Amino acid sequence: MRAEKTSHPFLVYKAAVTILIIWMGSAFVACPLIIVLGVYVDEDGSLQCDEFWPDGSGAENVYSLFLSVVQFLIPFCVFILTYLIIGVRLWTTRVPGENNYELNKVRKESVKKVNSYYKVLVVKTKEVEFDQIDEQKSFCGRFAL
Repeated sequence: MRAEKTSHPFLVYKAAVTILIIWMGSAFVACPLIIVLGVYVDEDGSLQCDEFWPDGSGAENVYSLFLSVVQFLIPFCVFILTYLIIGVRLWTTRVPGENNYELNKVRKESVKKVNSYYKVLVVKTKEVEFDQIDEQKSFCGRFAL
């Protein structure tokens, strides 16, 4: 932890400021609830907590819309935008060595060698099978009635 602080002091400061701004913003967004929240006794005698907004002001609707935008819409848009940027960068950047002519040439030669070995192996295997079949026929032919 000490090495990180000395090697990247600006990052630690930036992270602390970002966290402080987020906490202060959260407290600011919750401030209207401090004003409108209240406790009342229900018909069955239990205590209930509810929001008591001024009648006809429309503040409840504005606050609910504001909370929806701040708590859902903005983070969702940031999330989508971030993943789009990551996806575009992954699809557009090239892998190191991907366009290396010499490396591609060596790979093609290697594939040609493997293919030729495979062809020879298949042909030799077929020859062995046919030779075995011919030997079996000649062997069985000696004992035929």
